[in-house]
Amino acid sequence: MASSLLTSCDNDDIGSGNNDSEMVSVKYAATGAINTYHVIRANYVDYSAGHNVPDTDYWIPGTNEMSFSAAFSEDKDALTGWYFQFYIEKYKDTADGSIKEYTGLADLHVGTHLVISSRNLFYCLEGGNIDDAVYGASDPHGDVIVKSIIGKNITLELVNFSFKRYGSEYDTIINGVIEYIPD
Repeated sequence: MASSLLTSCDNDDIGSGNNDSEMVSVKYAATGAINTYHVIRANYVDYSAGHNVPDTDYWIPGTNEMSFSAAFSEDKDALTGWYFQFYIEKYKDTADGSIKEYTGLADLHVGTHLVISSRNLFYCLEGGNIDDAVYGASDPHGDVIVKSIIGKNITLELVNFSFKRYGSEYDTIINGVIEYIPD
């Protein structure tokens, strides 16, 4: 059934965070190319207890997760670019190193390692509708570490964060620091 669901890469809801001074490097293992992009937008949505599911006025129990979305472009003034999205449902506790279920923003602290879900992991050009079973990414590896939390803004460091795109046997690898603002 998942293959029949359409997910849009035309995401006007990414947010208006001004991250134009932030840069990420993206290595495409299939070609060996490494591109450097400006982060033109980055936001997150917290679906933990007490938060509404987007486009509805109700909360669905058991949806304790967080969605992080960003757009990258070679031009810092671009309106669209590469759309990058991932979800977390778990994190690595900084005190004892155990993997725990995400229950809310209070779980995250500087140094927390996020456990990335393969569900709703995307890296695609913005502007078109895609079938997530065909175009979604999978097999996430590497580290995503909370660098800071200032107010509700969360800064994450991606260290050799890799995934396989569109059923490819080659990894796409992202490195960089991104500040996400709440949506």
